[in-house]
Order: sequence, then structure tokens, then C-alpha cells
Amino acid sequence: SHMLSVSGSHFALAIGFVLFLLRSFDLRRSSLIVVSIVFSVCFYYLTGINVATLRACLMACGTQLMYFSNRRIDLLSLVSGAGILTLLAEPMNAISLSFQLSFAAVIGIALYYVQFVRSAQSVSKYIPSWVRDGFALGLSAQLLTIPITIVTFNSFSPLSVFSTLFTTALFEVVIVAGVLFALISFVSTTLSF
Repeated sequence: SHMLSVSGSHFALAIGFVLFLLRSFDLRRSSLIVVSIVFSVCFYYLTGINVATLRACLMACGTQLMYFSNRRIDLLSLVSGAGILTLLAEPMNAISLSFQLSFAAVIGIALYYVQFVRSAQSVSKYIPSWVRDGFALGLSAQLLTIPITIVTFNSFSPLSVFSTLFTTALFEVVIVAGVLFALISFVSTTLSF
């Protein structure tokens, strides 16, 4: 469910598309930063104002600042900063299940994704990398959300892990389709006025 909701991947894909379109213009680096951050904030409002999209927006803005200032992008620092800013804006988010699941999934990805990818590469070189990476993404996101789910709902469904692994194997298709549908709905809504 985390992957299907608007996440950092949606922001990265959308910002990448905008920057790809702007590449033909001769814009300064500072202009690209401003455009990408303004676009991130607009995308945040278009996709629904909630904790998960706020986290994704803050992380997208932080990523843009790090990238354009030639700093190494550190996912754990980004998610920590986004968490602090989110809690400063609204301290009650700390007890929100949406906040807990969203941040736990991304922290899991930051901590375990690379290790899972390396393990999968060493186990089988015959599985396509997009499948291995999708499974690694799903497992690393699930690792820290499963305990929260068990405590909250007093149950655990192993089927949820398998469905997440299946969905993340199709990650690129799902993300691209989601962003295209969001853009199409925005354009059609704008043109209908």
C-alpha cells in the first residue's frame, strides 16, 4: 500500500520528467533548484495533503538541494530531516498510523535495501535486476512496518508480504501509470474550466 500511495518515487519521476523537459533551455543551476522545489510543492498539493505526501515532498526538496549542490544524497538523513520537520509542524503526527507506516517503510528502505540487493545478486544472477530490485525494495519497506501492523491490528497476514513483493516487482509500471493518470486528470480538470 505504501508503494501505491503517492511516495518519493512518484516525486522523483515527476521531477525527473520536468527537469528532462527543461533540459533544452539554458537555465542556471539555481533556477533548476527553484523550479524543482516549486514543482514538488505544487505536486504535493495536487496529490493530496497528508503525512505521506508531505514526507515525500520534503524528501524530494531535500534531494534536489543535495543534488544541485553536489552533495551525496543520503536517504537516512533526508527521511530524518523530513520526520523532524513534519513533527515540528504538527507534533500529533507522532501518534498517526500514516506517519508511523510511511516513515518506517522509508527508514527500512534506507537501512536494508542495499543489503537485500547485494544478497539477491549473490544468490541468483539469472533473475532480472528489475525483479531483484523490486523484491529488495518490498522486503526492506516491509521489515519495519510489519511490527507496527502487528501491534496496531493484533494480527499479521503473510499474504501481505507476498502481495507487496509482487507489486514492487512491477514497481516501474505502477509508478509510471500512476503519474500519467495524475497528470492526465490534472490536465482534463484544467481544460474543463
